[in-house]
Amino acid sequence: MRSSISSTAAISPARRSAIATLLGGDFDPGAISASGMRITPSNGNRPKAIGALFSDMAAAVETGGTVVFKFESAIDPSGFLMFIADGPNLDLADEAIIVAVGELNDNWDLLIDDSVTGAGTHKIALTLARDVGGGDFEYALCHDGNSALTQTVSYVSHALPVDTILIGHDGVGTGNSLNDIYIRSITLYPAKMPADLPGLETVWDLDFINEVYTKDDSTVALADIIDKAERVGASGLEIVADPDPDGYVLAAGDLLTDFVSLDWTVVIEWEELSSTSFSEILVLQDLADGAHSVWLENAMGSGTPNLNVAEDAIIGRDLVDETLYGAGVHKLAFTRTASRIAISVDGGAAIVNTTPETSGNPIDTAGFGGFPGYGTVNGFYVRSFRLMPPVADPLLPGLSS
Repeated sequence: MRSSISSTAAISPARRSAIATLLGGDFDPGAISASGMRITPSNGNRPKAIGALFSDMAAAVETGGTVVFKFESAIDPSGFLMFIADGPNLDLADEAIIVAVGELNDNWDLLIDDSVTGAGTHKIALTLARDVGGGDFEYALCHDGNSALTQTVSYVSHALPVDTILIGHDGVGTGNSLNDIYIRSITLYPAKMPADLPGLETVWDLDFINEVYTKDDSTVALADIIDKAERVGASGLEIVADPDPDGYVLAAGDLLTDFVSLDWTVVIEWEELSSTSFSEILVLQDLADGAHSVWLENAMGSGTPNLNVAEDAIIGRDLVDETLYGAGVHKLAFTRTASRIAISVDGGAAIVNTTPETSGNPIDTAGFGGFPGYGTVNGFYVRSFRLMPPVADPLLPGLSS
């Protein structure tokens, strides 16, 4: 299960109502803006986890979980990101788990300290109580993509049963409050291995319409991550129709590295220019010998229309959506992991194939519009592209709406 809260540029009344089911106490909805949720000693915003957020966080303390904080600070960041306690007397710090900026401790045996400095956007990922067998439990902490620091203790937690989970402060004053920090998102996962923490929650957002390109909220240069940046115009990233043998666009650099990991959910908004022929929306391939490929094709010609997803390997797997996605703007959410492929288009129910992947051949090429050496067929525009860690199948329709 994955739980998440995050900021949004426009906080609608419905979204304010939704966040009020997750944060209570002295939480101030007015502290949320396009920059995130601001917590500083002087603004009085003192959130407390409630509802599903409290339940899921409390379960993670007892049975293991991983939490990712993304935040932005104008100065060297400091203060408590999260304070977890087992009773109303919050002065008893020896019965609490303290997640400070760059520190995880419980005032017993557990102490992981990894300094976080510098203004700007930061990401802290931490794992609580991962059962490693023999009555031992591993805790881990990493920030900004660095290697995780770990410690194993012979107990789950002294803060059980969890009674209180505070965000951005410790509940006993302003001294340990976050110091003028905007929390951009908080995401909860099942307990992850330490090696998974540096790349966790890496999100690429490529908005070709507004020409805004980010990785984990940091701006990237488009020419560093695709091979034909000059193709971007008012309608988005252009995929040129035949007879141009070079009509496709390939991923490059760090985007390619994350893309060919084949462990992600992608969200693509694209515009079809006609309702005939077919568009190779997404292609990934082991280019050396072609023994492994993943492709997503929108076939709109005569007969039954098919939006097809296929992974060709030793044992292939595929998905078929028999809906006409013709001329106009459409959006899809597609998950590819070793254990499943799944897709939803325009808010439709997720179609899932849980056949496990069996190919050992690594993918080394990824892009839009066609396979290298074969060119394109239909011309279309990619309006936006998002690459993120895999999400649960029931969440795909919301992403493709």
